[in-house]
This record gives sequence, structure tokens and C-alpha cells, in this order.
Amino acid sequence: MLSEIIKSAMMGTSKFVPTALPPVMQEANEKIIAASEDREDIFLKLTAGYLLLEEAGKKLPENSFWLPVAPEEDKQFVSAEASALLNQFLKNKEDVLTEYFIYRCQVKGKVVLPALLPELLNRAVEKKHQRAQFLQVCGTRGTWLAGINPQWQQLLTPPEENIWETGTWEQRKAYFRALRQSFPAEALALLLANLQEETANNRAELLEYLQQSLSLSDEAFLTSQLTDRSTRVRQVAYDLLRSLHGSALYQALEAFARSLVSIKEERVLLITKKKVIQVNRAVELPEALAAAGIEKVSSQKDVQDADYWLAQTIAYLHPAFWQENYQLTPQEAVQLFTSHKEQKLWVPSLAQSAVRYGHPGMTTALLESDAVAAVELLAVLPLAERYKWAERFTAQHASSYLHLLLDEKYTFIPAAVCTLLLKQLMQQPYTINQQDYLRWALQMAPDMLPVLQGYIMQENETYQVRYFKNTCAEMSRIIQTREQLNASI
Repeated sequence: MLSEIIKSAMMGTSKFVPTALPPVMQEANEKIIAASEDREDIFLKLTAGYLLLEEAGKKLPENSFWLPVAPEEDKQFVSAEASALLNQFLKNKEDVLTEYFIYRCQVKGKVVLPALLPELLNRAVEKKHQRAQFLQVCGTRGTWLAGINPQWQQLLTPPEENIWETGTWEQRKAYFRALRQSFPAEALALLLANLQEETANNRAELLEYLQQSLSLSDEAFLTSQLTDRSTRVRQVAYDLLRSLHGSALYQALEAFARSLVSIKEERVLLITKKKVIQVNRAVELPEALAAAGIEKVSSQKDVQDADYWLAQTIAYLHPAFWQENYQLTPQEAVQLFTSHKEQKLWVPSLAQSAVRYGHPGMTTALLESDAVAAVELLAVLPLAERYKWAERFTAQHASSYLHLLLDEKYTFIPAAVCTLLLKQLMQQPYTINQQDYLRWALQMAPDMLPVLQGYIMQENETYQVRYFKNTCAEMSRIIQTREQLNASI
């Protein structure tokens, strides 16, 4: 009968209808014909009846697949109240609060309740750079579930001996970064054996990771990369060698700086003397440094080539260079550079040097100079020391300054600093995005609630002020939710 049904479907019911019916279908067919209006209706009902008949009385296949028993959790679960909050965060896609919840779980050494594991594991798949943290708070059972569901298996790191060969590019980079941090020599050996098998962009990215734990043992390898066919790879290698204190290229930079710079004493008002910087403009730029990236011709108007060479060189010289070669303390070096007519050219390079080598002494000396407004210098200082520069940077660099105060431990930012930032951002509320406002709120102490309330109650109804009022209301909610979470987790 099945072949006749197919034949009728192919030819059309106007040309052919099934006639070879099994006895059990004869009576059903008579009733279908009596209750139907046309051949098409008869055909569809007859086909449906036949398919039901075929299924009737058949034994369903047995399921022989059995899941193993879930392992026991070895950590304490969060409370039901905290779990309800997390469920709310996940449903509303409140990433800022979800990440804070995970942080608090890690601090307390607790894991989430099993009911929320599927949603949390799905979210972990989306958050590539936070997968380890998400998986950690999912506990033993979360890891077990991730191994069962193919969609979650990517959360589990492949065995270390295979990850370099079989992992994704992101997994391989993460593996190499961790290896470089813990075992620099092994990471270098891995590059020596495999780098040329990678694409140009991949080679450049992997080379950049050598900045971490950079040492003279890397010099020979980096030098070998200066002949790479990729311009980007060569640029990365040159940049690392220029930054490598003691390398041949770095020593060439130091020698060039010594030939350029001399410190002279000049008499002031025939009474006192002061030190000044003098540049030897007769010096030629060595070809080796030109090949390494020092531009031969000044690209700035009214700036002579020698001054421009010095600016480029200063950016790579370790701040200790001025003490070792000219007996200048950081404060004296900064004073000399900031008092020179070319300070706008040289001082930014001095700031780059302080940041590049993480030199607190030069950083502090630069910050204490009124001529320097480089907010990136604050990254060199401990978090607690960044607060005292609030008045210097909130007016012109509120967004950058705020980002330098946000930390992974959600340290409370002093109320005075928060107040200065709010005052500035009220005038320019769009300089940071909504997520940054909410992330900032997690580092506001509860005593900031009245301050936020003052902004919320403003009567001004311009669009900009309304936006800021609504933002402050959201920040207040975040602070209150954080306190509720801290009390329940």
C-alpha cells in the first residue's frame, strides 16, 4: 500500500488513487469516503490512517544509554537567597552583577546550586576570557556536566601535552601565555621549535608575549626574527630588543644617547649656576638604529632631526640611565627636561620610559611636575597611591582615570574621589558607557548612596541630565543589590 500512496502523491489524486488496501483499512476507507468532500481530502486521511496503522503494535526501541552518577560536591553551596539573586542576574543578562557574584563565590570558596548550572555553563561558553572563573564556581558537578554535553566540552582545557597541537588558537595562546609566565625558558624553546609553522599574524602575537619575563636569554632568538619575511614580526622583534635592558640594540641606543646629550652648567644672573641639557647636532644617526625603527627625518614642524632622534631614544631608555650616566636623580632629570624649550617633545618620551619599565621613582617625579599630564603614568603606581591624583586628572581625563581605579578585587574608591568624578561626569556623562558606570558602582561604599540620591533628585530635565539621573539611579540599585548579595552569599 505504501507504494500506491507514493504513486498517488507523485501523479496527483485526479489521476490515481490507492486501491490495493489491506482488509483492516477497507472499512476505514469507506467511512473516510463518506465523510470527505474531494479526492485530496480522502487521500490525506487515508495516508494518515495508514501511517498510524503501521506504528500500532510495534515495540519501541530500548534506551541502553545510562548516565553515570553525578559526583558529590566537595564545596559548600551558596544560600537559596544568593542563588535566587544569581538567577535574576542571569535572566536579565546583568553581566556586571554576575561577574561580581562569581568573584564573591571565589572569595568565600562556595559553588552555585545545581539548578543553575546549565544556564551558568551556557554563559561560560559566551565569556571566552572568563571561562575558568565560571567553571570554578560551577564546582565538581559543573565540570562533570561540561564533560557530558558536547556544547560545554570546550570549557574543559585539553590535556596540556596536546593543547599546543590540537587546541584552538585562543587555547594555544592562553597555554603559551601561562607557560611564559611560569616557565619562560620552556616557552622560548616552544617558539624556537614551532614559530615558523605559524602564520605571520600568529607569529607576531606569540612574539609579543615574550614581553612578559623578557630577559637577555631571549636576545639571540629575537635577533633571529629580524630577518622574518613579515614586516609586523620584524617590528615586534625590534621593539622587544629596544626594550631589553642590556641587549646589543639597547646598548647602541644608550651609546647614541650619550653622544647626543651633555649636561652643562650655565650661570644665572651672574650669581648662581644651573644645569641644562645640550644636544650635539653634529652627531649622525647610526644606520643600525635607523633599521631598528628610529626615524631619520623629523616629522614635526620646527623640530630638528637630532632633537627628534633623542625623543625617540628616550622612550626606550631605562629611567636609571640618567642616574648611571649623568648622576641625575629622577627629580633632577625631570626638572632638566621640563625646563628645556623642547619639553613638549621630550617629556612625553620620558613618561613612556617610566611606564615601559614600571619605574615608580621616575613616575612620581613626573607626576609631581606641573608640566606632565600623562594619566597612563598612574598605572605604574599602587592603587592606593592613584587616589591622590584625582584633582589632577578628573577634569580632563575622567574616563581614563576611572578605569585606572577599577580593580579585580572591587576595592572601595574613596568617597572624595567618587564625588569629584561624579561632578565631572555629570557635565560629560557619555564619556564612559553604561557598563562602566555599573562596574564603578560596585566599588562605591554604601555612604555614596546619599550623594547619588542628590543627583537623582535634580530638577533639571534636559536630556543629558535625565540620562545622568537615570544612571545614578541604576548605580544606587547596584550598590544596594551588592550589599544584599554580600549578606546572603
